[in-house]
This record gives sequence, structure tokens and C-alpha cells, in this order.
Amino acid sequence: MVKMELTDNIMKKLYYPLFNGIFLISESNYDKIVAKWYEPHRFYHGINHLKSLLVKIESKFEDSKKKDCLIIASFLHDVVYDPLGKNNEEESLKYWDSLNKRYSRMASEFNPNALISDYIMSTKSLKDPGKELKDNTFWLIDNSALIDGSKSRNFLHQYEQDIRKEYPEISDKVYREKRIEFLENWLNDNQHLLSTFKKRNIEGLIYHLNP
Repeated sequence: MVKMELTDNIMKKLYYPLFNGIFLISESNYDKIVAKWYEPHRFYHGINHLKSLLVKIESKFEDSKKKDCLIIASFLHDVVYDPLGKNNEEESLKYWDSLNKRYSRMASEFNPNALISDYIMSTKSLKDPGKELKDNTFWLIDNSALIDGSKSRNFLHQYEQDIRKEYPEISDKVYREKRIEFLENWLNDNQHLLSTFKKRNIEGLIYHLNP
């Protein structure tokens, strides 16, 4: 398990062999995937978000094929990210499909691409898809900023500031209206995942967004 700060060099030593072992992907294509997470319009959905998901996966899962797919899904789930886009998940999968890759002999035994695609598409849902999907693991990991981060008001406010920076062309009035709508809907749909304390912290964030 990873118990260290994930620098880019450490990430590459850990995860390029995983990509290459399953998909025979070139080192340059791995580098292209990581570079996408450094695009200048990303503030929350940037490299630190990716690293936080990887650390969470490493802390919760023993080595397994499922863990391997969760790690690869983390790299790919927002590899294409347009804050105003409606199809980031689909576009991310298209980008992945466009890379020159092929299955290794090991991968042909368990069809990892299908599971990775399911994980990525699960994040399109605002609501915990646990009742609809057999496996909502990656959705829970990707939504950990609100599920786990809501235990800290300081974290929530920093999270909100980073999200706001991704919409510079949107007026404060419109942003607040849309963001409040999103948070209220998310909270209403996913209360079963939150303690009373966490719920109140998210309600406090919504209160502060109100003009």
C-alpha cells in the first residue's frame, strides 16, 4: 500500500507498470494522460484530485484486479475535463480509446476495460448509483470530497473556492444559483451517506453561497 506523498515520479514508478502490464501502453501515452491533469483551467479537478483518489484507493484496498481497475479509472475519469461540458465521461473514454494500446495476455482473462468504463460512467450520476449498479465503489471514491470532506468546514470552503475558479466566465449570481441547486440536489439524494454533522456542514456551505 502507498504510505507516502505521491510525487509525479513516484506515481510513474507505481502506475506506469500497471498501465503497461494490462494494456501494453507506451510510456509517452502514460505521460500524456498525466499531463492532461495539469491543464491550466483545472483547480479542483486537477492533479491533486487525482492523487487524493489514488491515496484513498491505496489505503482501502489490497492488491487485486479490482484495485487495478479503480486506479486506472482514477487516471481516466476526468482526463478530458470541460467545466461546462455535459459529456466529460464519454469524452474521457473516447480519449482513452484513441490511444495506441492493446490487451496483454493477463488482461484478456478478465476484460478490465468494461469494468473501468463502468466505473467512469458511474461518476456521471449525481445520486449514489448503488441500487442500480452492482459496484458503486468508484462513485463513492470520486465523491469523497463531499462524503468525507464534509467533516471539515475548512476543507469544504477550500473545495468550493477551487470549484468556483473553474467557471471564470460565469457571473457570481448565476454560479451561486447553479451551485446551490447542485449541492441541494446532491445532499437530498445522498443523505444516507452522511452523519448529521457532515450534513450540517454541507448545509452551512449552501447557506454561505446564498447572497
